[in-house]
Amino acid sequence: MNRRQFEELVERQMEGMCSEAEFRALEEELQQSPEKRRQYREAHLLHEMLHLEATGASATLTSTHVIPVDEILRRQRRKSVRLALAAAAVVMLAAALALHLVQSRTVAPPLTIVAAPNSQFSMSDPSGRPLSAAELSPGSRVTLDQGTLKLDFESGVAAIIQAPAEFVFENRQWVRFIQGMGRFHVPHQATGFRATGSSWQAVDLGTDFGIIDRPDKDPQIHVFEGRVAVTARTGLRDSKTLAAGSAVRVALNGKLRPIRVDPDLFYQHLPDDLPYVRLGFEPGADGSLHAVGTHPEAASMKVKPLRGVRWVRGPHGMAASFAGKRMQVTTDWRGVDGRAPRTISAWIRTDPGQPWRQYQTIVAWGDPTIGLAAKSELLLLQPSKDAPTVLRFSLDQYIFSGSTDLADGKWHHVAASFHVNTEGKDRPVVRLYVDGRPEELDLEHSSIEPRRIVGPMTRTRGKASMPVVVGFTDRPERGRGFRGEIDEVTIFEASLGADRIRRLAEE
Repeated sequence: MNRRQFEELVERQMEGMCSEAEFRALEEELQQSPEKRRQYREAHLLHEMLHLEATGASATLTSTHVIPVDEILRRQRRKSVRLALAAAAVVMLAAALALHLVQSRTVAPPLTIVAAPNSQFSMSDPSGRPLSAAELSPGSRVTLDQGTLKLDFESGVAAIIQAPAEFVFENRQWVRFIQGMGRFHVPHQATGFRATGSSWQAVDLGTDFGIIDRPDKDPQIHVFEGRVAVTARTGLRDSKTLAAGSAVRVALNGKLRPIRVDPDLFYQHLPDDLPYVRLGFEPGADGSLHAVGTHPEAASMKVKPLRGVRWVRGPHGMAASFAGKRMQVTTDWRGVDGRAPRTISAWIRTDPGQPWRQYQTIVAWGDPTIGLAAKSELLLLQPSKDAPTVLRFSLDQYIFSGSTDLADGKWHHVAASFHVNTEGKDRPVVRLYVDGRPEELDLEHSSIEPRRIVGPMTRTRGKASMPVVVGFTDRPERGRGFRGEIDEVTIFEASLGADRIRRLAEE
C-alpha cells in the first residue's frame, strides 16, 4: 500500500475503527518495512500528546473554580507518566514486531518436506549423520525408498518427487540429483532455479518442468510451461533452451536428443497413497476396460482385452476368464521400471485335474532376455504332472517358488513383493503371499542366488521389452496361457509389508 493508504489505516486503528482484515494488513506492513514502523511510532506518540492536551484544555476552560497549584503539579506529573508509558508501549510494540520478523526469518526452514501416506524416506547431513526435518539445511541428502514427497523451497519452488530417488538440497535455488524423478513448479520470483545430475543441468527460465534420472537410462527433461536451459555436462556438452511442449533425453555422448513430452509420467499433486495401478476387469457397455489407481500413469493407460477373453463373476464384481490359449488383456503401460520396489497382487482361480502345463502367466512385463534383468512375471508353476500348482515370481535369473497347491477350484489372493537389499550384497528381497499369509518357499524350484549375478534390474527396457499383459505371454517361450479366472490385478510401485498385503486379501 502507498503512504497515504498506510496513514489512513493507522488513523483508523488509533480510533478503534479497524476491521480484523485491516488490522492483519497493518501488521503485515509493519513487519515488512522499518520506515513504516517508525511512522507508526511517531503517529501514536503524536496522537497521545494531542489527546492529553485536549483533555487538559477542556478542564481548564469549563471549570468555574481556580485550580490549586498542587493539582496542576499532579496533573503535569500524570501527564508525564502517561506520555512515558505511551512511548514505552510503542517501543515495546515495535521491538516485538521486529523480534517476530527476525524469528520468522530465522525459524522458517529453507526446505519443507511433506510425505504421501506410507512413503519411506530418510535425511542425512554431508557426513552421513541422520537428520530430523528441523535440522534440514543446505548440503543435506534425502533418500526416498518408496512413495512420494512434496518439496517446498524457501524460494517458492514446489516439487513432487517419486521414488526411488536420492538428491542433495544444495540451497534454496539448487537441487542436485543422484537419481530420481520429479516435477518442478518455479514461480516468477524464483527464476533461475537449478536442477542438476551427473550428466545434465537444467536452469529454469520461469517454468513448469519434469526430470527423469534413473540408473542405466538416459536422463530426460520435459518442459510443460515456460522455458528451461538444458546442458549436457559430459561428452559433446550439447546445450538447448527448451520451450513448453518439448523434451529431450541426454545421450551418453553428451548430445540432447528430442523426445515426446509426456506430462502423464509425473505427479502434479501429492497422492493419498503409494503409487499403484489396478485392473478391476469391469467392462463398460462397449466392452472397454479402464485402469484406476494413484499412479500418475493410471488415468491415461489403455487397457484392451484380446482373443476371446470372457467375463465371469469374480470375488469383486466381474473377472476375466482365460482358456489357456493365446488370449490376454494388454495395456500400453511399461510397468515398474529399473530397481524400483514393486508389489504384484491378484485374485486367481484354477481347476484341478487339467492337462499338465508347466507355466501359466498371471501378469508380466519387461524384457525376458537373460542378463538384462528387466522382466517381472507373476505366474503359476507345475514342475511335473504329479506336482502341485504353486505361485512363482520371476525376476530375470532370480526365481522364487511357493509351496501351496492353488489348483483346487477356489479363489485365492496371491502376491509377491520385491525390493533391493542395498546393505551388503545388493540382491533382491522377494516375499510371496497366498491368501494374505507369507508363503514358504520351495527351494528346490527356486533360484535365489544365481551363479551369474548381474544385480537385479541392471538394465530396464531392451528392444524386446513388452508392456504389462495379463493371462498370457509367449516370452521367453510359448504355451504360457492361464487357465481359469483372474481378478483385481494390482501393481504397486512399492514393496508392501505383510500387514498391507493381508488387508488386500481381506478387502
